[in-house]
Amino acid sequence: MERVIIDCDPSADDGIALLLSLASRELAVEGVTAAAGVAGVGQSTLNALRILRLGNREDVPTAMGAAHPLCRPLSSSLLYGGKDGMSDTGIPWPRVRPVSCKAEEFIMGILEKSREPVSIISIAPMTNLARLLEKYPEAAGRIRRIYTASGCYGVREGDTAWKQRPSWNIWTDPEAAQAVFASGIPIQAAGVDVTGTFSEAMADRILAEGNRDNPAFQFFFRAAEYNRNHKLSVFSLLVDAAAVALAVHPEWFSMHQGSVKVETEGVRRGHTVFCAVPEDEGRLSAAGWADSVVHLALAGRGGTGAVLAGVTASLAALGLVLKAAGCVE
Repeated sequence: MERVIIDCDPSADDGIALLLSLASRELAVEGVTAAAGVAGVGQSTLNALRILRLGNREDVPTAMGAAHPLCRPLSSSLLYGGKDGMSDTGIPWPRVRPVSCKAEEFIMGILEKSREPVSIISIAPMTNLARLLEKYPEAAGRIRRIYTASGCYGVREGDTAWKQRPSWNIWTDPEAAQAVFASGIPIQAAGVDVTGTFSEAMADRILAEGNRDNPAFQFFFRAAEYNRNHKLSVFSLLVDAAAVALAVHPEWFSMHQGSVKVETEGVRRGHTVFCAVPEDEGRLSAAGWADSVVHLALAGRGGTGAVLAGVTASLAALGLVLKAAGCVE
């Protein structure tokens, strides 16, 4: 079982990824950190606690992190997350409070107490992680790996016409992303050149086959309804969960070794420039395209976690996997 910390800025897609992490037998979630992103950091922290209650895991400690990017003001929009940042899904309010220390101190505390390296699933702007490395440079040697659904690397197999574009989390705080990518920590990433190929048909199948009595499915259903009402894609709710898939079933992905530089200024702000290098030289592994059967688990063990339905789709990259990720009894 891999011990992980989830660094997020919870909107509904983060919520789904967090539910998947909590439901997976392959992962032990040691803590959650929240950063400003889709919403302000206070709302992000509150939303993380709400998801933990929905998943019946309020025992997992949560820390509030960065209120704004490293070098620029926060740019967010209520369109993508609604008034509460969670697509106005109406999930219950938390019964617990966040820990008193800041995110970087909280993460370092976990790393120091652990006898073995801990991994981080990054589904937010990387501000918390950059602040951790700035304050505690030794943290880099204590992190086993970072899994992220961000960036754009141009390695999707069989694609000769991919379009380089920034992912939102990296665009929001490109300086933080550059600091993390340059840290030497091994990183596995599913970029938007892969996750952008997810389809509405996949989301439709999940909605058709899911367990309607399960709170996690009801959350997904309401978030999907919000997206449709606001002319947003429903499949975008599944993107962050690709980072969880990388952690649980890396063998489902074809990976390409390389290094990456993040553009921080001008019209190319947030673009990731990927350079393939031999495996022993590259610290970033970018996911490519592969065809297979994938499973999305959203609904759960004992009816309180998350397992939805087995989903057949032409996307091993979604690896969303979790093969009902061990979440199914």
